[in-house]
Amino acid sequence: MNRGRRGEEIFPGAADYRLFLKILQEVVEMHHLRVAAYCLMPNRYHLLVRTPEGNISRCMRHVNGVYTQRFNLPTYSSVSSAVIRIRKQLQRDVELRQKLESIEKKIMLEKGQWQT
Repeated sequence: MNRGRRGEEIFPGAADYRLFLKILQEVVEMHHLRVAAYCLMPNRYHLLVRTPEGNISRCMRHVNGVYTQRFNLPTYSSVSSAVIRIRKQLQRDVELRQKLESIEKKIMLEKGQWQT
């Protein structure tokens, strides 16, 4: 099992799912893995694999490393995926700013009660 940082999406679009499966297939062929089952969800994935070489750490490092590098490069992600990620980040920034302003107002009101 692997999750996105802070619950963030790691598969924002169909192209990202396909990219991950392509990389997984490369690792399966390279390291002779046997995939019994997998489940890809927007913010995590589950793999049930068997490796005859006992090198699961190396295999997962390869899958995660290559996917992360390609996911973060604009040439490997679709335009719609990039737009979705940017929009979500902007939404989080706006929400955070609103929360900060609310906290600042509350602090100013509290200070006013106890200061002259």
